[in-house]
Amino acid sequence: MAFDREKMRAVMVTVSTGSIAGFKDKRTGHFTPVMTIRSTRDMDKFVETYDISVVSFE
Repeated sequence: MAFDREKMRAVMVTVSTGSIAGFKDKRTGHFTPVMTIRSTRDMDKFVETYDISVVSFE
């Protein structure tokens, strides 16, 4: 999935099974899940894969 910084922001949401990282459309608020985060290693991979410096928590 391509990450368009102009239109989206990186977010992590908590669900009953853990956390999910993905992208939220700045205009519509639509969340697109990308990967399940179960450890700091998963989070590091998400940040590195998409070259992200800031992830918001919701």
